[in-house]
Formats: sequence, structure tokens, C-alpha cells
Amino acid sequence: MFCAECGAEYRDGITRCNECGVDLVAELAPPPPLEIISLVNVAAFRDLATAWLAKGRIEAEGLTA
Repeated sequence: MFCAECGAEYRDGITRCNECGVDLVAELAPPPPLEIISLVNVAAFRDLATAWLAKGRIEAEGLTA
């Protein structure tokens, strides 16, 4: 038996997860397929300090690399 929330495995006879409090299931659902993404170069930098500043500004806007 498995917790569908955290994935913990329990022995037979246990029906609820101690950590999550949800009912256990006989099998875990398969993980979702990986998302394929393309990365695009948006700038080139001559020094690392400038690149780190740009990275900080991008992340401040909520974008991720």
C-alpha cells in the first residue's frame, strides 16, 4: 500500500498515511511525462558579473532558466 500524496510505502493492513492523513492506494500512478523545452540564447556577456546581474533581473520578473 502506498500514499498517493508522498509516495510512502506501508505494510498490508494500514489504510491511512501517518504523515499526510490520506487513504492509501494499492499502486502509485505513473509519473507524468517529462516536458520537453527549448532554450534560447537571449544575450551574451563579456564578464560573469554582468551575467549574474542579468540573471537576477530575469528571476525578479518570475522567469526561470
